[in-house]
Amino acid sequence: MVNHGKVKHFISIEKKLFVDEAMIHIKNGNYNKAIYLYNKALDLEPNDNNALIARSKCHLLLGEPQKALQDAENALQYKMKNANMANAIYCKAEALYYLGDFEMSLVYYYRGMKIRPEYGRFRLGVQKAKDAIKNILHKN
Repeated sequence: MVNHGKVKHFISIEKKLFVDEAMIHIKNGNYNKAIYLYNKALDLEPNDNNALIARSKCHLLLGEPQKALQDAENALQYKMKNANMANAIYCKAEALYYLGDFEMSLVYYYRGMKIRPEYGRFRLGVQKAKDAIKNILHKN
């Protein structure tokens, strides 16, 4: 007879090993390998928003904003703590910015600022998005 508690525990440990190894690869700048490991972790637990957010960041660092946006949006579907919510919102805002959707990125930078006003990266994002919008308006 299968002990489901032990199986869940084993899956949890295996997922943690994938995530821990992925973080090492991120620190070493090996984002493709990190994505591969996050994929393995997400195969075990598809709604792990920490892995989704981390994979979103990797996609941003690889210049793949569409994939980053998809992961951020998937993470935002699940309930999470404010810190994780802020990280997912930041990834979504950054992805939108790099896709050239400056207005929507500005909306998400503001949403993030509302949740975590102490995060300076949201203020920088607001300024960056406003500057991009102004540059477009001045060109036309």
